[in-house]
Amino acid sequence: MSWAACPHPVRTLHRGPQPGNGAFCVTRVEVRLGAGPRRGPVRGLVVQAVARGTRGTLLAVVGASGGVGASTLAAAIAVRAARAGVPVVLVDGCPLSGGLDVVLGAEQESGVRWDGLHRLVGSADGRALLARLPSAEGVRVLSFARDGSQPAPEVAQAVVSALLDECELVVVDASSAGGAVAVAALESADRVLTVAGDGMSQLSALSVVSGLLATGSGRVGVAMAVCLRGPSSTVGPVARVVESELRWPVIGAVEDDRGVAADLVHGVAPGARGKGPVARTADDILGWALLDRRGAA
Repeated sequence: MSWAACPHPVRTLHRGPQPGNGAFCVTRVEVRLGAGPRRGPVRGLVVQAVARGTRGTLLAVVGASGGVGASTLAAAIAVRAARAGVPVVLVDGCPLSGGLDVVLGAEQESGVRWDGLHRLVGSADGRALLARLPSAEGVRVLSFARDGSQPAPEVAQAVVSALLDECELVVVDASSAGGAVAVAALESADRVLTVAGDGMSQLSALSVVSGLLATGSGRVGVAMAVCLRGPSSTVGPVARVVESELRWPVIGAVEDDRGVAADLVHGVAPGARGKGPVARTADDILGWALLDRRGAA
């Protein structure tokens, strides 16, 4: 379903459980689309879990360059998903960023970080791991510690796979510079969102990163999209150029959000207040990540 092509301001999807397969089912989803020039924001999201047993969705969020707010947006998407009742886990894929638990406001919470999984051999117990992760705002987070170390590739892959077996949504803040976790995430991703600025150098970085992502994902049928960072008054023309050149949809524009900047100082997670540009864009992306997949009957 394309947001731009949807003719109705309210679209309700009903998906019932399939007898005997134990699948996670969306029984009621409401999407209220605004009247913006490109794609309207998700204004309501209700997801009811009837049963579980199928693989979750992995959304990889990649910053095309530094300073575009990819980590903040990834955290906001996870928080908005939790508020919508979606079982979600947030995974840190940037070993040198200082820890995604800090962005979520969970750095003081006890629990397992990546450095506690280095000795993992074989498969991982996703349910047991989730129970040991620190959390904030209903979101479990697997963060890097502050030592810069990374897990072995096979450990990263085993952990990502185990979390997908247990969670409806796995959001990975994946570094464009690579690393074991980012590679594992891209190999398993269902959705890849690249966050880019609207300046010339940032768009040049987007061109490079998008080419690498298009050839680097390990799954067939991966959906790619772009989120631009900049004022809505100037992003529109840039979005049209990006969509024309990359053939990827542009999902919203993240404007400067002073409220989120102030909240981060006080340990309040992005998206927790449910208002402002970051929360609205996170809702848009959550709709793209989950609703398109289930709504295409």
